[in-house]
Order: sequence, then C-alpha cells, then structure tokens
Amino acid sequence: MQTKEKKSEQSHQQWLEERQKGIGGSDSAAICLKVVHKGRPYEKTVLDVYFEKVEPVQEKQSSIAIDLGKILEPYIIEMFLKENPDWAAQPDVNFASIEYDFLRANIDAIVTDINTGETAVLECKTTDSTMKSYWENEVPLPYYLQVQHYLAVTGYQRGFIAVLFGNRGYQQYEITRDDELINTMIHEHYIPFWDCVKTKTPPELEGDALTLNAVKKAYPEAKEPGIFLGRECESVIKEYMDVNDQIKELSGRKDELQAQLIAELKEAEAGMLDNYIVSYKNRTGIDTERLLAEKPEVFQKYKKPTLNTTEFRKKEKELAKEYATVTGRTFSVKEK
Repeated sequence: MQTKEKKSEQSHQQWLEERQKGIGGSDSAAICLKVVHKGRPYEKTVLDVYFEKVEPVQEKQSSIAIDLGKILEPYIIEMFLKENPDWAAQPDVNFASIEYDFLRANIDAIVTDINTGETAVLECKTTDSTMKSYWENEVPLPYYLQVQHYLAVTGYQRGFIAVLFGNRGYQQYEITRDDELINTMIHEHYIPFWDCVKTKTPPELEGDALTLNAVKKAYPEAKEPGIFLGRECESVIKEYMDVNDQIKELSGRKDELQAQLIAELKEAEAGMLDNYIVSYKNRTGIDTERLLAEKPEVFQKYKKPTLNTTEFRKKEKELAKEYATVTGRTFSVKEK
C-alpha cells in the first residue's frame, strides 16, 4: 500500500521540496477544516497550504518552539518506550501512498509491539504546560486529523500521540483508525484540493476560510478596470459602512479615555488600581543623528537604507546603550 524511506537521509531543503509533491499530515487540518486557528495571528487557511505547494520553495524560518520540538523528539520517543516496554520504535520514517501518490507521511516514529508484531504510528508533540487543559478531554482536532492522515497513508489500524507539557508532565493518547473519516478526508477534501494544485487554481474560499488575509493573498493584483457587483453585496456594503462608523466613534472615545488616564499618570510610568495596571512607559530608540556624526563607520555598517536598529542593538550592545534615546512613550492597560 505504500513505500517508505528514512527521513534522516534527506537534507532539510530536500524535505521542503518533497512537501510540495504531496499532502502531508501537518497539512491535513488546514485542508479539511479550512482554518486551523481562527482569528489568531498564526491562523492557517487552505489557501496558505495551496501557495506552499505551488510557489518556489523557501527555507522556513526556525523558532525556539520548532527547534525544541526537534531536539526533544528522541526524548519523547524514549518516554513512550518507557511507558510501553513491550514496544520498539523506528524513528523518522517517510511514507508515500501508492493508491494516491500525492498523499505523504513524515512520521516521527513507527512503533511495533514486540509480542504481537502490530505496527502503529507515533506522533510526538511538545507544548507549553499552560496548554495542558487544551488536551484534558480529548486530542485536539487538528492533531487527531494528522494521525488519521498517517493511518490513511500507512494502512495501520491505530496510532499514538505522545505529548510533553513543558518540563512538567508527559501524556500519551491512543487513536483508532476511522475509515469513514479517512474516506471523507480523501474524497471530499484532499482530491479536490490536489486538483487545484495540479491546475494551479486557488481553491474557493468560504465559511471560516474567508478571512481578510486569505482573500488578499488570493487576489494580490488588479487585472481588470471594473465589474458590476451582485445585488447581494448591497447588504454587505451597508453593514461595512455601519461598522466603520462605529469604529470611528469608538476610536474617538478610546482616545478620550486614554487621555484622561495619561493626565492622571503625568510623568509616572505606571499606575495601579485594584486589578488593573496602567502604564505609560518610555519608548527607547537610537540617536541616529549623533551616531552618524560621531561614528559614521558604524552607522554605514548597519545602514539599510536607514539604520537597522535591530541588528545594531544585537551586535553593538555597549554602543546601543551609549546612543540610546527616548523616542516617545507607550500606553497600555492590563489586568493584574
């Protein structure tokens, strides 16, 4: 039903290129649910996955969370084996479906019951300890779909998710193969999506996938002068205008309230009241005029075309302190 190869035999660039050749487990939730994290800064729509497949491969920026996940993966596998001494593990395995050649699976480990010979999927997760409540009642749907995807590709009957919650706890979850769900994922979501990739036709957006970021990405350039809108747009336009007026009114009131609080703070950087903290802290920057006059060679080194203060502060820490200057103040209100 499938072919497999060791993931470790691939370079990271090759792995990124392979991801463009098919649908992987980490794509499953965005394709099937359209939006994985609705309304959050890191929301991912089906359109994001589409562009990942059709645009030139770009090296993904790493992060502490991603790096820690990779570093801790062997430890989580060890934890699973410690909790399940009758199982053995083969880490880092790639699978590709023969029936649907665009379905791929980059699996953290394949685990085998030493006594029965049963083989299963093991997916490793690391998350902040504060997210434990998110996992209390059941496996979060995006991760459940990810494991079902792996079971679809491998043909296995069950899988496990092993989760490390910060440095405070370990938990594992068993997921049984759901053939009805897998059939829906493949025929109602994966096949239509991959047809879009093959024809380079962006998938239609509807429901939760119809986000501002998604439609801006779908239509980045105007290519015709104008069209007649459908009559159904009239109610949308009227509501947009009403909401816009409300925003203007609320924004003005917000400014008035902020002014009252700043007038109370005066030159203090913070004020406290019961469960609230109001702050109006100095915002610091670099005195670029003085830096240019006194150390032009340093200024030129970080010019891009104006001074790249991020790089300057990072690499010239002592100088950054010497040329620091107050550029304004930042206002905030938060609960204690």
